[in-house]
Amino acid sequence: MIKKSLMTQGLLGILYESPFPPLFFLAFFCLFILAQFVRLPTFFHLDTNLLLVSNICFLLLIGLRFVRYFSLRNREIRYGSGGRPASGTLLSGSSSDSVRQRFADAGYRFDDSYGEKHTLSYLGMTLLYGGLFLALAVGSFENLRQFSCVMFHNAGMSAALDDPQQYLKANLGPLASLKGMPRLQIKKMILPCPQWPKGAIEISLTDDKAKVLTEGTLENKGKPLTYNGMEYYFTRFLYDFILEIGTKNNYLEFSDTVKFEPMVTPINGYTHSVKFKGERLKWNALLDPQRMAIKLAGGKEKKLVEGEIVFRRDQVAYAGEYDVKIGGMAQWAEIHIMRPRHMYIVYLGGALALIGLLMRLLFHPQRVWLEGTPEGTRVWATGGETKKLVKG
Repeated sequence: MIKKSLMTQGLLGILYESPFPPLFFLAFFCLFILAQFVRLPTFFHLDTNLLLVSNICFLLLIGLRFVRYFSLRNREIRYGSGGRPASGTLLSGSSSDSVRQRFADAGYRFDDSYGEKHTLSYLGMTLLYGGLFLALAVGSFENLRQFSCVMFHNAGMSAALDDPQQYLKANLGPLASLKGMPRLQIKKMILPCPQWPKGAIEISLTDDKAKVLTEGTLENKGKPLTYNGMEYYFTRFLYDFILEIGTKNNYLEFSDTVKFEPMVTPINGYTHSVKFKGERLKWNALLDPQRMAIKLAGGKEKKLVEGEIVFRRDQVAYAGEYDVKIGGMAQWAEIHIMRPRHMYIVYLGGALALIGLLMRLLFHPQRVWLEGTPEGTRVWATGGETKKLVKG
């Protein structure tokens, strides 16, 4: 029975007090983040499901510790007599009753031969575990319900948002689903103008019977349209052009579709750019969406050829010895659909945990164990104030 009791106390100590289980889960989380940037050895097989299981175990551990600290907050004895230091005993020539009374006069509460003083360190640990539990619980739940999808769509046609093939990229948590998503139609694409300096799109969300559920105008990287708990963002315009570049002697330099993407800093009205490689030269193309004009520059080492072609105006343009033609064009809007995260709750939990950690670093538990001996009293103490009282 004694061995079983000691084993039980050891397991409870690991579960409620040891710093190693939380450090293990934190190290695993940091390892997972590191794996996103650094190639780890092949024997590390990390995936999101494993991280999810680790986070849930960490959450349960932190939750148990928070419940324990919170439930004992009003008790005279909070920590209990467990955890007595293995060394560092002090010997007092006074009797145990006398030593105990000295500590009681200083505000210590006793349970038989064990005593402790209420300090802010206990509140600090309660806040630490409570804040971590709040942040982990909300963060884990948000990850389970994560919904973040990116699609390209053009004007006119209606897209069924419950079809996975509509999305270029889709990140769905285990509790998230495309079921019940409406249909989306872009009614109009608005190029940058005085009213919409960054450009905009007019969209409409409908059900399967073409009944309008909601509609609105989305500015580029502006406020979203919100419907049924989802936010719809317009993030950028993209343009596909079929370029054909050749020479007068029918030599084909390039013939394919290129996708123009927004530039960080526009240049003289050119807002989109693309780079591609031909048979002989490396090409850089700039697009002015207002004029549908493409400026081409091709070069190899120091040789450079330049030219400009305007869609639907020029059948052919010339860049040095090369003929440039546009075989077709398509304009796309990139739309990001996401379920908003309640990050302010996560930040609140993190702030509470940080406050609790600072309190625990500034204030320490004050605990004392007494044992009567023929010479006086043997004392074990933790905390600077407690040790000073023993020496006094």
